[in-house]
This record gives sequence, structure tokens and C-alpha cells, in this order.
Amino acid sequence: SPSAGLPRLIGVAVAVFLLTFSLVPLYRIACEKVFGVRLERGPGGEASAGAAAGKRTVRVEFDGGVNSRLPWSFHPEQLTMDVVPGELNEALYFARNDSAAAVVGSAVPSVAPARASGFFSKTE
Repeated sequence: SPSAGLPRLIGVAVAVFLLTFSLVPLYRIACEKVFGVRLERGPGGEASAGAAAGKRTVRVEFDGGVNSRLPWSFHPEQLTMDVVPGELNEALYFARNDSAAAVVGSAVPSVAPARASGFFSKTE
């Protein structure tokens, strides 16, 4: 009978829907607990210019590590920056493809310690 497999099909469809719906929270938990990466923004969400929490400064150090097999020149324009928490700041990197062929890549930010990652965002 064609309707004999209908309950099983509905069950599979519901299970797939629930799994799909739970992927974002599961990914967030995996990043935080397993990899130590915090995906949320800092307190108060987006930082805005002039929203400085006092005049305390924090020194941020920049690195430009590249996979040794990639023929690229990649480094920060400045190695350190003293910032006031809550103020918007911008760090620039120099990137050049040193090979004759086109190479596509993506910069993946890494923040240490991991609990500070909520206060940084990558823009392109």
C-alpha cells in the first residue's frame, strides 16, 4: 500500500527539520566549548564611536601569518595599536600575490585570549 511508508516519511521530514533548526545553536556551542571561540559581540552589541568605557587603554598586537605553501606577502600595516575599549578602531593589512598565477584566499581572524574575540570583528 502506498500510504504504509507515509508515517515514516513524515517522521524523517520532521527529524530533518529539527536537525536543521538546531545547527546554529549547536555550532555556537561547539565553537565556545570545544574550540574556545566566542561568537557573540562584546557587552552592549555593536561598539559605537564615542562609547568609550573610560580612558583605559589596551594594547592590541597584530600578526600576519600565512600558510608556508602560499606565495604571498601579507603583514599588518602596524604591529601594535593602543585602543580605548568601546571605541571603533581599524587595522589595515598589506597583501600581495607574489606568484604569476591568480590565487584566491581568505583572511581568518584569530583572537587570543578567546574571551576577547567578542570585542573584535573582521571587515572587508
